[in-house]
Amino acid sequence: MFCALLSLFFISCEKVKDNIQNNIETKKVVFTDAAAAQLNFLSSYSIFDKAAHNVSKSLIIDSAHVRLQGDTLFIDYGTTFVTCPDGHRRKGKMTAVFSDFNQYNQAGSIVNIVIENLFDNDYSLNGTVKITNQGIFGNRIRYEIIANSGTSLTGPNGVIHFVAGYYTEWDRNNTPAIEDDKLFILTTSSSTGYVSNGADYTMSVVTQVLLDYACQYKIIEGRLQLTSTAFPSDPSFIDFGNGACDNAIQLIITTNGITTTIDYTIDQLF
Repeated sequence: MFCALLSLFFISCEKVKDNIQNNIETKKVVFTDAAAAQLNFLSSYSIFDKAAHNVSKSLIIDSAHVRLQGDTLFIDYGTTFVTCPDGHRRKGKMTAVFSDFNQYNQAGSIVNIVIENLFDNDYSLNGTVKITNQGIFGNRIRYEIIANSGTSLTGPNGVIHFVAGYYTEWDRNNTPAIEDDKLFILTTSSSTGYVSNGADYTMSVVTQVLLDYACQYKIIEGRLQLTSTAFPSDPSFIDFGNGACDNAIQLIITTNGITTTIDYTIDQLF
């Protein structure tokens, strides 16, 4: 009898371990998809901003052909992949229509962007974006960036549908060059959507996120919180570190009170 009970105990323990591991794997899919959507979206925004500030200087910016016609900015990588200075392969295009191109850095200016099959390695972004300049706060320019309904990212796991409202501030360092610019993503920012396996997610910024142009436009610090109604009591976090240009991020998953930390590089997610 004792042996039978002991055997059942070990079987039960193994099932618990298997369930925990299955939950972790499911959460990895949900939250890495959600992270990929945010990273690809922010990457497309930094591409747009760099093109907007340099179109008067060059017709090719980081391997993209750029052209300004009136108040419309065209950013086109072409229909076949090109390798960009940051090592990413890109193709596809963006078209940005300004309320007044010359007033982009002035309060009240609006930009509407259409993103068409913008590939970044294995991910393809499609959708529409509205950017509104909200004016100067301190020494920074604040923008509201809205990813409209219908925006999607297609990746190795499938299609991720999302909407987002980012509140960002640019620190231009009082110089015309953008190489020393820093983009801060404020804690009022959030995103919601559905990932490739159908699970929903909500993302919020817990600690202000910093994207540094001097680090190939990568995020180098800050923390995001990710929740899903599939795991209502188990929020997860994406941690970008404390300012080092090391390309490292961590996915922190809690399951049944057990915390698992998974190391990634930013390049693994887009």
